[in-house]
Amino acid sequence: GAILRLEEAARLIAGADQSAAMQLVLRSERIVAELIAGLDLGRGEVALNLKRLYEFALHRMADGSVGGIQDALQVLRVLRDAWATARPEAIELEHSGVIPPLDEVQVVRASA
Repeated sequence: GAILRLEEAARLIAGADQSAAMQLVLRSERIVAELIAGLDLGRGEVALNLKRLYEFALHRMADGSVGGIQDALQVLRVLRDAWATARPEAIELEHSGVIPPLDEVQVVRASA
């Protein structure tokens, strides 16, 4: 969702519709903030590195320029593609019993 909104925001900025573009950027920032909130930073280096990448994307989005949005898009696309590549292997590992099914993993959310 963040990627689609940022792509549209970049088009709107190029067309001088800054107001509409910023609404899309704001929504993308919220999506990425939720991705950060969902990280379990106690799980090690991968979670910390994801947080850094998401924070970089947020910082570049906040710039409000086409260049900043393009930088954020590059990071988010790489992450999306990496998750898409890992998904089939994760499914296979789940089916073979190497990792537990997602519905058996206990998720704990902190209340705000």
